[in-house]
Amino acid sequence: MERIVIIGEGYPAGKAFRIAQRTHPKADLIWISDYSDQKYSPPMLSLLLRSGAPPAEWSRTRARIKVGFERYQQDINLYPQRVKKINIDPAESEISFMTGMGKTSYSFDKVLIFPARVAKTPDVLEDNQHVWPDDSCVQFLVNNWEGIENPVVVGSDMSLVQALIQGGKKFIWIRSGNTFSDQVQYFLDQKLKQLGVEIEPRDSEADAGQVLKNMSGTDQHHGPVFFCHGLKTDYARLEGYGLKDLDIERDNSDILHQKSVALIDGSGPQGIHALNLNPETELVRSLEMVEAVFAGSEYKPSSQKVFFWNMGMLSAAMTGLDIAQARQMGFTPEFAVIHGSHGISADRPYVLNMVMDKPTKKILGVEAIGEKAHEWVNLAACLIKNNLLVTDIAEPDIIWPDPTINPFSRCARMLENKARPGILPITPDELKQSADEGAVFYLLDVRKKEEFAQGRLPGAENIPMHQLKKRAMEIPRFTPIVLYSECSGRAYEAARLLKNMGAKQLYVLDGGYGLYTLEKELSPLSRNQPAVPGACPTC
Repeated sequence: MERIVIIGEGYPAGKAFRIAQRTHPKADLIWISDYSDQKYSPPMLSLLLRSGAPPAEWSRTRARIKVGFERYQQDINLYPQRVKKINIDPAESEISFMTGMGKTSYSFDKVLIFPARVAKTPDVLEDNQHVWPDDSCVQFLVNNWEGIENPVVVGSDMSLVQALIQGGKKFIWIRSGNTFSDQVQYFLDQKLKQLGVEIEPRDSEADAGQVLKNMSGTDQHHGPVFFCHGLKTDYARLEGYGLKDLDIERDNSDILHQKSVALIDGSGPQGIHALNLNPETELVRSLEMVEAVFAGSEYKPSSQKVFFWNMGMLSAAMTGLDIAQARQMGFTPEFAVIHGSHGISADRPYVLNMVMDKPTKKILGVEAIGEKAHEWVNLAACLIKNNLLVTDIAEPDIIWPDPTINPFSRCARMLENKARPGILPITPDELKQSADEGAVFYLLDVRKKEEFAQGRLPGAENIPMHQLKKRAMEIPRFTPIVLYSECSGRAYEAARLLKNMGAKQLYVLDGGYGLYTLEKELSPLSRNQPAVPGACPTC
């Protein structure tokens, strides 16, 4: 009789056991777990963050979630057997563990391990410093919430950031690297600053440590320090299983394996994991791996990863590939970033960035910030999974529940413009670098004169779109032209018009006026913006 052992905790491991019951009805199945009974395990913490409850309410929210899960287990009559000191010997196909009755040993045909995760920790921790999301750290946060003032967050993992935002805390964020593309990150940072977050971007984790030392040597007061660098697979626990000296490697099917032992890690590549990976996506990927192991076939993920951060009225989400990842995978990526507002009163700001493969026009990735970001990115994951092209969504024939224009159609039309030859995109950073190096260019604002009067980029000349044909002679013939509008939709239309009139060296500013940061802070979230971007169909 075939014997299958499943090692792990929670819903994915339980589902794997039920799959084994269905696909191997005559097998001897064993489900065991030696995971410690953490009060705030990473899966529980992920559910708490997605619920939107502030940390002050986590204790009660956790109790409701725990009761609900226990009722589910009771309904299906399925619980793991709690054991200690698991030892696996793949060479002999033997597993042993300790129970209340003593040591138990079994021979096995397959072992599926759902690994635990642990936080990445710094080498040295001083007083009043904590590692997120360690159980002790979360309990400190919950138990001392009301008395915590001016906390410091060190690291690029956004999970603790969203928890503090949900609870209305002001804090200092010492961040190494960006979670999103530069312009989308800029949009998010502006909103966080409005909420009282002081952001200190740094080049590396070591540099962040130096910032902390500098802060300690000044009169600047700060509260507890939380290091949050994400999660990693608990390889120490796997070594405790006796797998230390074995060659466990990830194969092309994305499953860690060694002979008859398979490591089911639905969160993705080895190393650091984001705490906010969509739990549904992770579950699907884990179960797809289980099905592949039982079928003896290669695992090919059909689910698209979705990352989501819930910050109340503002959410952030991303799926698919960014520009750097797309290049590494051999694509020729192009992106379009738009911003605007939605809702009947057009008072809900958002930014959306879409990445496509330029030769094929296939959609590769999407990231969004705004109240509806999670809904839009979930839709984007479906578009990517079904290999849709930007041409499929460029026309506004998709039913959209908002009175403003479909942002996906806006992004797709801009990408179509960028794919045309003869007109080149230029990012704000590239334009700033060119200006700093003394480059000469003609900066052309094609917005309405009323918009131009309320705010402009330094050195820009204004020729509104509807006057461009009549006033084309005012534009220098042999100087590079950089065009912009509120979100660059009108700028691309103007660039096409000038190109047809024989103009050369045409550039369009990515993100337009609303995301430009050359000499002063400008943001589509600012009340001083000259127009409501969502009300303009062509940007």
